[in-house]
Amino acid sequence: MTFPDPSPKEPREIHVTSVQFLREQDGKPEQILKSRLIESFKRHSDVQRAYLAQVSSGRQQSVALCLKTGHGPDPNLVREIGAIFAAIFVRQQHLDILFLNEPQESELTSVCTPFFAVSTPGHDISA
Repeated sequence: MTFPDPSPKEPREIHVTSVQFLREQDGKPEQILKSRLIESFKRHSDVQRAYLAQVSSGRQQSVALCLKTGHGPDPNLVREIGAIFAAIFVRQQHLDILFLNEPQESELTSVCTPFFAVSTPGHDISA
């Protein structure tokens, strides 16, 4: 007999060739997630903007936390986000994290607004 592993899944890096941004992902559980993420991002000066969006990559749709940062992917930040997500959602659910480049962010802003944004250093605009 096997038992499910109670520990959170380790993040794994995947590469996709294209992503289509569909719409903002919002609801009661997502509002809880966003508020906890905002508190985390306030401690990470590298996070400039954050979006929670429904995305499509090929035939697969998912929810992605889309981040614009000053220096690209940060494994420590990914682990922290994973722990926050795991505390709110059931183990079977997952959250994709996408570190945005300029063209991707430009495309994303046509269907979704950021729930966290830093306008000037030390002054965040949080939804």
